[in-house]
Amino acid sequence: MPDEKPVTSAELRAALDAAVEGIATEISSFRTEVHERFVAVDRNFTDLHRRLDRANEMLTPLQGSSTTLNQWADRLDVDLSQRHRAQDSAIDELRRRIEALEKKAS
Repeated sequence: MPDEKPVTSAELRAALDAAVEGIATEISSFRTEVHERFVAVDRNFTDLHRRLDRANEMLTPLQGSSTTLNQWADRLDVDLSQRHRAQDSAIDELRRRIEALEKKAS
């Protein structure tokens, strides 16, 4: 390419300045985009935190109810176990009495 003339330092300087300015613009644009995304992420975390607080507020009374229900169920289990033992004991006593009556009758 013999028709090309050499690049002058002024032309080279202008090209480099334009390149630097383009890179600076891209970095500035990137910085703005990153900032906007971080703001959106912060907003999402704030919303999530608010939702979790509401869920916790709703679950707290249920935990108390659950504890009360568990205590009632434990008392019921004890009561039913005692009744079951009493009934088993009564059945065993009736069985012994029937066996004794059958022995007398034979």
